[in-house]
Amino acid sequence: MKGALYIKEVKGKGRGVFSSAPIVAGDIVESCKMLVFHPEDYDLSTASFLINYSFFIDRDRNIVGLASGFGSLYNHAAPANATHKIYKEYNRVDIVALRDIANDEEICINYHGAFDDPSTSWFDNRGLEYHP
Repeated sequence: MKGALYIKEVKGKGRGVFSSAPIVAGDIVESCKMLVFHPEDYDLSTASFLINYSFFIDRDRNIVGLASGFGSLYNHAAPANATHKIYKEYNRVDIVALRDIANDEEICINYHGAFDDPSTSWFDNRGLEYHP
């Protein structure tokens, strides 16, 4: 997949991740190493815009990670066509297709976890307007 992924502007959302090749359900779209911000860095990471591009690795311990590659650029959707799986022991997040994704279709994850969670709290908590 790596060579097929590209970034394109999406009206109302900013940048989004797309693939020039079709993706089959269950395929790993991208495997991304993460730059990890440990608890002592949590206040700094949440005080900047970086938190909007980060994944919680361990919410209870305030550990977040910024994904390499396109990992931190996948937009939110409900329902989403992909999901993310975090591997704490490897400081990695995989983006995995939940269903077949057509070429040039935006690849989206659900920021709340469950692929069809309709909550907008992620955006509300950051004072951002949600654009479905």
